[in-house]
Amino acid sequence: MRANPKIESGQELLSRILVERRTSWKGRGKYIEPVGPDINNPPSLPQTWTWATLEQLTSLVATGATPYRGKTAYWEGGIIPWVTSGALNDVAIDSAKEFITPLAIEETNAKLFPPGTLLVALYGEGKTRGMVSELRIEAATNQACAALLFAESNSDLRKYLRLFLLKNYDEIRLLSSGGVQPNLSLSIIKQTTIPLAPLHEQHHIIAEIEKQFTRLDAGVAALKRAHANLKRYRAAVLKTACEGKLVPTEAELARAEGRGYESGAELLQRILSERRAKWAGRGKYKE
Repeated sequence: MRANPKIESGQELLSRILVERRTSWKGRGKYIEPVGPDINNPPSLPQTWTWATLEQLTSLVATGATPYRGKTAYWEGGIIPWVTSGALNDVAIDSAKEFITPLAIEETNAKLFPPGTLLVALYGEGKTRGMVSELRIEAATNQACAALLFAESNSDLRKYLRLFLLKNYDEIRLLSSGGVQPNLSLSIIKQTTIPLAPLHEQHHIIAEIEKQFTRLDAGVAALKRAHANLKRYRAAVLKTACEGKLVPTEAELARAEGRGYESGAELLQRILSERRAKWAGRGKYKE
């Protein structure tokens, strides 16, 4: 039983997003309802939660393109940031290494995505595939990025969905197909199933995660400082030992005990004498 009937449940949130998504549709052709979850015997959720797909919870899931490099009019003098999947290894994207022209947007499948768009790497080198990052600038992308767009009605979900994608990075990568370079696809991203919590619970979850992450970051920083201090201490110990300052010298101990002692120079001479006396090698002994 819900503790507060005025609080919107996950199912009600989903229904509201779908209605607003439908009524605000401005795309070409007839509006097509996003496909819901297709899972058998789904794990149980809290009563006020529900299952939904990324396609249901976003306004659009799209991808970009690489304008033909042989056409200089698409690249020369470009002013529009153009992002590849390699940039998604960063938490957020504030800049681009390459730029395309407005003509490239007009004549190719390249699209301009607004700030706040979440990007998921469909493929890329090493650990790139499955990485998620947030655009902080208006930019186009290549075809290796899936762009998750949000309207005002579902923009509150951005942080929650990003954290879910980060948490399920390994699971999403396993959905890839292909040989040498396995790929994700737009359909896989669209059908990714999300446990949708009511908005007020999402806010609490996000706040708690951020608090714990802050603590973890502080702990990591403290460990790095401790490691650096230990390295300096280790070097200082070795330096002190090699300078004869780590323990009392033999001369100091001998004087305290009223006895004689062998100096370092005398020790060296004894070692050399014994080495010379025991020489059994070929030819004349050389010091």
